[in-house]
Amino acid sequence: MLHWTIPTLCIIVANLALVFRIIRQKLRLHRPIRWCQQRKMTLQL
Repeated sequence: MLHWTIPTLCIIVANLALVFRIIRQKLRLHRPIRWCQQRKMTLQL
């Protein structure tokens, strides 16, 4: 159970951190999110 739990948690945390970073950057720059550009980065995870 431990062999699949830790990698799964790491993936979830990395995805949440990425989404949080994109939203924070959007709020700081006051621009709409360009999902076309961000999609490549999110698909890599």
